[in-house]
Amino acid sequence: LQIFKSLDLSKFRGEIKVEDIRKSSVARLFFGKPKLKSESAKRDRDVVFLLAKAPLNHQDPKHLQVLQTLYKRVMSDSRSCPVFGSHWANLGFQGNDPSTDFRGAGLFGLLQLVYMAEREKDLVIRLLKLSRTHDQKFPFAVVSLNWSGTVMQALREGKLFGMINGKEYKGDVFGVCNEFHSAIFYAFLLKWKNEYRNIIHFGEVREQLDKKARSNPSELMRQLKRYRAEQTARVSKLEAFRGATCSSSSGKNSNDHVKISRF
Repeated sequence: LQIFKSLDLSKFRGEIKVEDIRKSSVARLFFGKPKLKSESAKRDRDVVFLLAKAPLNHQDPKHLQVLQTLYKRVMSDSRSCPVFGSHWANLGFQGNDPSTDFRGAGLFGLLQLVYMAEREKDLVIRLLKLSRTHDQKFPFAVVSLNWSGTVMQALREGKLFGMINGKEYKGDVFGVCNEFHSAIFYAFLLKWKNEYRNIIHFGEVREQLDKKARSNPSELMRQLKRYRAEQTARVSKLEAFRGATCSSSSGKNSNDHVKISRF
């Protein structure tokens, strides 16, 4: 994130639209126009849209560093990869040059992919596995960039302001945006897998999830948190089982040693 924040994005200032709050919304009639409370949150909100306008530049070492980080994290490979090549298709890009798929989401889309690869490893593994199945395959990276678009629109509409202003996130715009992106992707995973969807249905699924995410983002965030809790509990049980197995095995070996010694 600090790499992105250090970029000079001033030339895109005149191109961004940071608010799209509908005057007729019921919430606005009762509570007024939603607002971000802190100036730092407002600045970070603007940075989100500035990053979305910034294209991936292969000549910029910082851009390439983040792109390489994405490949290494998702593919669990410590080696650097060529800037161009068919290997990007393994991540769900549509061609040999991933920069062409970032149009619309820009560097913000790249940031969200990297965040999920680093913070939601189990979810990424499940998504990649499903994306490569014969009957339900989909372009992982391209779908991710679609959800970045949903995140940006929800932010424009003020739908994420409540979470950003709240006690949990305390003005952390990027924290909310990145977790919301993961939450949408998790909802997509459930729908795609359980309803046995394939690429023919993507437009329909995208429209449904986009509407659901923007109308009730808190519900999707709660769903993601339940999933995380379940995963944490599963890992804890597995570790406890392994520990008990090791202890049992150790005790058995100890008894065997005693018997041999007595003999």
